[in-house]
Amino acid sequence: NGRDLIKDFQSAGFGYAATKTDLDKADPAKPLLGLFAFSNMNVALDKINGRRGTDKNGLTGASVVEDFGLPDQPMLDEMAAKAIDVLKRSPK
Repeated sequence: NGRDLIKDFQSAGFGYAATKTDLDKADPAKPLLGLFAFSNMNVALDKINGRRGTDKNGLTGASVVEDFGLPDQPMLDEMAAKAIDVLKRSPK
């Protein structure tokens, strides 16, 4: 219906992260909305290999993450650590 939900969250005082880089920079003093994929996120092994610059077979070159886009997705532990940091600052 033309509504921009990300802008609505930002207007309500939320920070927004679309990548791991954004997540790392996000202000933990503000509530945070993180949306890192259009559907399913890349699986951990593919993200790890993407960071190493290897493919699913451990060979150097293009990775599954590069093939399907969104190469700067955070790992679950990175998202959890940021969530805990935000909650410490504002437990409500």
